[in-house]
This record gives sequence, C-alpha cells and structure tokens, in this order.
Amino acid sequence: MLAHRQGAGAGVMTPPPMPAHLARVVDELGRVNDKNALGQALLDYLTSRHPIGMILAVRGDVAYGWCGSGGQCADNVSKLRVPLNVPSVLQRAMESGASVQDGIDATPMDKMTRKLVKVENTLVMAASPVRFQQVVVCFILAFGARESMNQAALDELKSVASEAEKAFARLIRPLQKDAT
Repeated sequence: MLAHRQGAGAGVMTPPPMPAHLARVVDELGRVNDKNALGQALLDYLTSRHPIGMILAVRGDVAYGWCGSGGQCADNVSKLRVPLNVPSVLQRAMESGASVQDGIDATPMDKMTRKLVKVENTLVMAASPVRFQQVVVCFILAFGARESMNQAALDELKSVASEAEKAFARLIRPLQKDAT
C-alpha cells in the first residue's frame, strides 16, 4: 500500500513506513558478519513476533533443525530432519517461493514435525524459504494462533526471508571469490 506524499513533490507515491520490529530485524540482518549471527537475528525476530519459531538449515534434500525458541522447541529442534521430497509445509514453501501455512489437516510430515518439537495442533505453522542463487539454504518456521497467522503475517515472514537472502549473499560471495 502506498501513501500519498504532501508538499514538495506532491503526487509522488511513497511506501508506508516500515513497522519498528521489522526495521529492527532488517537493520540487524544488514550488520551480521557470520551465519551464526544471521541465525540469531532471525531467531530474535521469531521470538519477538511468534510464540514458537525455528530455523532449519538445508543440505541436499533435507531440512535440519538449526535453532529454535519458545515452548520445548529449543530443546528438540536439533533432532528435526524433514525430507523435502515428501509433502509438507516446507516443500510447499520451497516450490512456491512464498510464505505458506499448514491447515488443520496437516500432512503426515507436518504432524511429525509438530510432535517432535512438541507444538500443539491449535497453532498454525508457517514457513518461508531463504534462498541463495535460487537454492533454498534454510527455512524460517513460525507457529502462532490462527488469527495472528494472517496474510499480513505471511507477507512479513517473506520480507524477513528476503532480507536474510541479502545477508546470506553478502556473507557467501566473498567466500566464493576466495575459492577461485
């Protein structure tokens, strides 16, 4: 949604101001200097916005639990292994490139994910992929009440994922140059 600017340059449409919590994570992601700081910035965002959240790193065709917050998630996220070649909210997010959420009738893989990290079925699970050179490198996974996981929340999750993509690119490109 664009706002109409008054005064000099009237008639120019400008985007609305970014919410403070989103500006904070964008700033933090812009300053990270390693992957652990990037993961911590994403986790800080999830902690501030959702009762339960986690980051899953992708290697090959499997998403591995990296870090998590809320509930018993932090204790169990490292046990998580989600194959990306079976139906799940992660597979849908990867294929669409968008933030997606599960429904009440979750896939068997989504049910297993919830059970392993001890997340109740009343919370909606939303996932957003983070890519580097068109390859998914990790997922941002958030759990929240149905009424809070609306389209605006999914759009925000995708915005955070887009900023994380820029941070990954900034961190990885120098490593690629050193390798050549």
